[in-house]
Amino acid sequence: MINKKLKIILLFLSIILISECGYVPIYSAKDINFYIQDSILSGDKEIAQDIIDRVTRFERKEKVKENTKKIILEIDVERNKSDAVKDKTGKIVTYKMEIIVDIKAKILDSGNYFYSERLINSLNYDKQSQISETINLEKSVIRNIISKLANDIILRINQSI
Repeated sequence: MINKKLKIILLFLSIILISECGYVPIYSAKDINFYIQDSILSGDKEIAQDIIDRVTRFERKEKVKENTKKIILEIDVERNKSDAVKDKTGKIVTYKMEIIVDIKAKILDSGNYFYSERLINSLNYDKQSQISETINLEKSVIRNIISKLANDIILRINQSI
């Protein structure tokens, strides 16, 4: 009797786990109604280019619809690394990485700016025992901040168009 109930429970659990859960990605290409025709980068150009690369990843370049707005994106990036926490002897324990992005977007056809904003994102990270570990952690923190900023830019531009 218990064995039969266990089989029924396992069957229902299997069906639930196998069936589609209804997950839909937030940033799917079908929901993006803009296409970056050109970009103007200034400041820390490496980070600015990484942001552009992440934003354009969601575009449908091959299937630009008639109602898709072609835009020019102007990005000015500033990266600041500062001491967040020091110990009693004055040695740095934690760093703060801050990336500031001034972004403007204009529609290609009209040349009118429809979006302008300053986005600031920061993360703290601990100093590691090895310098190379600290550098790798810093790179990871920068990637995480870039990812967050790119997602914010996509949402905000998409809402502004």
